[in-house]
Amino acid sequence: MDPIYTFNTSKGVGELVCVDAIEPNNGRMLYKVKLLINNLDQTHIYFEDINTIVFYLNDYVPVSEDKKWMYVPKESNHFVINTYNLQKISLPNLTLSAATFIKNFYHQHFLIVIASFEVIIKNLENNKVHTLKSPNTSIRFKDVLIGNNHTLNICSSNQEQQTFDLNMLD
Repeated sequence: MDPIYTFNTSKGVGELVCVDAIEPNNGRMLYKVKLLINNLDQTHIYFEDINTIVFYLNDYVPVSEDKKWMYVPKESNHFVINTYNLQKISLPNLTLSAATFIKNFYHQHFLIVIASFEVIIKNLENNKVHTLKSPNTSIRFKDVLIGNNHTLNICSSNQEQQTFDLNMLD
């Protein structure tokens, strides 16, 4: 059964419905989706021409703890929806997202998206964003841990850690 992610909005219940698993080429798996708000299909408004999201969603956290934000892992051009006013907010392009997306999570008013070769950190209150890129394709990001003093510790496949100060985006 294909997943359905439900969230509340100011206009009623929203649903990101995975309607079909597709393989457009070379093992690249995606979900074809519909975005419904109060049972009205709003897919074309948010997805424009291509309504696909990444397939491997084991560590996908769709909605922020305060329920104000819904992250949509659209292939390459992912975005968040402000559930209060239904505004779509684009994020920096996520390279090869279908193959590289690892997970996302929310921390306070930040959205953190982790992919193999980049980490995107978005302040959802002021729209400031920062992207960390892997120095080369042999080093992959693996995880992000919350540190002390408003910092993130970004773990890499070479066992090194980078620290990012979230205050830089406030």
